[in-house]
Amino acid sequence: MRRRRLRRGWALLLAAVLLCLGFAGYVGYTLRQLPEPGQEVAARSIMVYDRTGQPLAERNPKGEYHVPLALGQMGKYGPAATLAAEDRDFYSHGPIDPLALARAAVVDVAHGSAVQGGSTITQQLVKIQLRQPEKTVDRKAQELMLAWALEHRYSKDQILEMYLNRVYYGHGAYGLGAAAKTYFGADKTAATLTPAQAALLAGLIQAPYGYDPQTHSGSRASASSTSSTAWSQPGR
Repeated sequence: MRRRRLRRGWALLLAAVLLCLGFAGYVGYTLRQLPEPGQEVAARSIMVYDRTGQPLAERNPKGEYHVPLALGQMGKYGPAATLAAEDRDFYSHGPIDPLALARAAVVDVAHGSAVQGGSTITQQLVKIQLRQPEKTVDRKAQELMLAWALEHRYSKDQILEMYLNRVYYGHGAYGLGAAAKTYFGADKTAATLTPAQAALLAGLIQAPYGYDPQTHSGSRASASSTSSTAWSQPGR
């Protein structure tokens, strides 16, 4: 009897060790998918530089258009409108915002469908980075783990910068810099966006095709109104 208990104990210990090793390997693999500030946004992309060696734009074979910018080059209104529309309390909560999730759940139940998201900017960045839409338990666990790792590895400013360089605005434009030029002309920069223009672009993040002002009549006003409303109302 004693030997049997001893064997069972060793078996449980071995199983626990193997489980820990497997989990550690999974964590290591997952963390390799974290983005980095200044990292090339699109794989196998072509960088276009000006005469001083500064990057002007970035395109890849899929036709994705990027204008990589530091957060300080994005101006005041673009980041502010985006935070107002997507994650008002970004700088005060962790990788997950329980209050936003609760509010989204209440709204979704009231409407009988998913009409409001509760994901933080950090969680959205993880989803953008993974580029895999599956909604499995394993995928959700991976997203939460990466969101936690991002918040512990980078500052809030760095996370916001990576997000604003990667989020999709429609018409092949990825990032605030590319969106500014796509919708307001080649000479337009993110730093010179007006409050109204910034609100329009922030509204496009939720539905790049549904709010596309170039293809849907009235969408310009709808997108701008959606973001402006979030900008003016406290707590989201």
